[in-house]
Amino acid sequence: MSPDLDYKTRLIESRLLPLTISLELQDLLLLIKLMKDPPDNFHLKDYIAATSFSTRASSKNHLKRSHPHIPRLNSSRFFNFNRVIKLWNSLPYIDLTQSYASIKSCIFLIFWNYFLRHYDLNDPCTWCIVCYCSKCSCLPAITLSHSYLQA
Repeated sequence: MSPDLDYKTRLIESRLLPLTISLELQDLLLLIKLMKDPPDNFHLKDYIAATSFSTRASSKNHLKRSHPHIPRLNSSRFFNFNRVIKLWNSLPYIDLTQSYASIKSCIFLIFWNYFLRHYDLNDPCTWCIVCYCSKCSCLPAITLSHSYLQA
């Protein structure tokens, strides 16, 4: 690999995601593991609850915080389960009856295609799937669709 290549090109040649997107992927994969095979000493329902709503445009399971009456303080704003809810809700429907390996490869492909299409070194808002900056919080979130599964 040539050292004069830009960062995005080196990542593509190495088939690696940027660190921030990779960390979001790991957050999501942890959530999926906890949903598919919950440990005995940890109760996911203490942190996250499923909410199902149907409209003509969308019919899928979304997540919300289990205790919405507890204020979302700055100190807990970036707690794993507060971060992953918005990320999960931006994904297309995920069939949790599939094997973990197939879910992981499908989600990696969605993230990879998002990286190829949107990542821009000059725009920090593209360095992650879900941006929390004040500029982006006013905009509608990018909803990852099944079109990200196609190259």
